[in-house]
Amino acid sequence: MIDLAAGTCVWTLDLANDPAVRARVRSGDLAVHACDMTLAKFPSEDVLKENGIRVFQQDVTKPFPQEILGTFDLVHLSLVVLALEPKDWERVL
Repeated sequence: MIDLAAGTCVWTLDLANDPAVRARVRSGDLAVHACDMTLAKFPSEDVLKENGIRVFQQDVTKPFPQEILGTFDLVHLSLVVLALEPKDWERVL
């Protein structure tokens, strides 16, 4: 799963701390990813590693790397409409 425009990763951390999700992450059955246009607001690397969250920098209005397209079963994207112009919404989706 991936959290797009993750901001501070609060949603991602909440998900990663769910006992069922945590067990699947630890077993290698589930990978949790997060990205944002800047990693400045993300938790420390120690917190991310402890929770099994893999992060990368990505502007959601720009094309994603070809190698990750179609690889996620769940995509979380919320409140981005508040940060983007309506003309960008379709491109993001």
